[in-house]
Amino acid sequence: MANLNSPFVSLKDIVNERSEALRLKVRVVRVWEICQRNNPSNVFSVEMVLVDAEGGRIQASIRKAMIRKFKSSTVEGGVYKMIYFSLVENGGEYRACSHQFKFLFQPRTRIFPTESEVIPRFGIQAKDFEELQQTNGVSHYMFDFIGLLTAVGEEREFMKFGRPIRVLEIELTDDKAVMKCSLFGHFIEMMKNFLANGVDDLGILVIQFAKVKEYLGQVSLHTVDNSTRLLWNPQISEVISFKDRLKLEVRDHSETAHFVLFDFDVASLLSMSCASIVGDAKVPTLHYPPELDMLIGKELLFKVEVKAERAFKFDDSFKMKLKGPVNEVFNVEDDQPGDESTPPEIAPLIEQYNEAEMSPLSLGESSGAAACLAPQKRKAGPRPGRGGPAKKSLHPKVLKVEKN
Repeated sequence: MANLNSPFVSLKDIVNERSEALRLKVRVVRVWEICQRNNPSNVFSVEMVLVDAEGGRIQASIRKAMIRKFKSSTVEGGVYKMIYFSLVENGGEYRACSHQFKFLFQPRTRIFPTESEVIPRFGIQAKDFEELQQTNGVSHYMFDFIGLLTAVGEEREFMKFGRPIRVLEIELTDDKAVMKCSLFGHFIEMMKNFLANGVDDLGILVIQFAKVKEYLGQVSLHTVDNSTRLLWNPQISEVISFKDRLKLEVRDHSETAHFVLFDFDVASLLSMSCASIVGDAKVPTLHYPPELDMLIGKELLFKVEVKAERAFKFDDSFKMKLKGPVNEVFNVEDDQPGDESTPPEIAPLIEQYNEAEMSPLSLGESSGAAACLAPQKRKAGPRPGRGGPAKKSLHPKVLKVEKN
């Protein structure tokens, strides 16, 4: 039987439902209330997520009868030593953790404030696009996701349970694909505040404890009242590593744009990762790493996916795929310096290379590609293709890298 001097137990090692006398050292990374739908003052329970030094997560619940005793005993972000819980199977439609069990506070539960520099601040356990797709939009669990903000839609309103519901759709891009996210209620104001501070740099959004849903054949993330958390460009290790991206200024014959390449594409171009490039910089400098010099002036072939119907404010962001340096893709010599147009020997090859319906596209019209731009607000004016069926075209673009 454990006592206050027993060794701390790892959350990952809790496998026995009868082990109630557990001594824990954990951080409370999230707290929220479960209330009656039309009466928020009627609180059924207080839920929280606990994280230990090994990154294990478990959900804990303070039932209604115990709220008065324990609600003020913990605060979000605080670190505590805890002992004596009831362990029950982790169930319900909105499970914040994948752990087999969850804790229930009981009258004999004891809590002592403490400190720790090794327990994670937010306890992020981010899933990637492919892992979320495998749920097919059906899961009892809530998930974390980290992505580059590449599109923000128009706020809209619909009726549910006889009351108006506001929703704002956004798109987040990781190194796999684009994930659509629906923000509800006060999360809309949070996003507007994020954007009001400017998005000149890469806007990285962390969304925690969100539900997956299936809508129109696509898996998307939905915020959940009270439990979901949004973090905008937080200075934490998970986001710093995610920011290992390469932002290029490129141009064709019409205009310049900014493309953001993820680590996989950078490695294919430079034979080294973004992390390696940054790591080789021994001292801080205002200049970019010299390894990038080899990209200046190089002509690259991209494929840009364009939808005829655009429903987002940030329409200057499209899904794109790097095919490689032009001379390698088509096995031809580099064109002469200063020639900004597509080389004549490449044009017919591009025509054959395209696998979908072609239509004219210049950087002056698109200003970028998905998984590329830090979002830019759409210019006033009618949206092309508005009202018609959404069509996709793949547009090969030969672009030259510029030195900014």
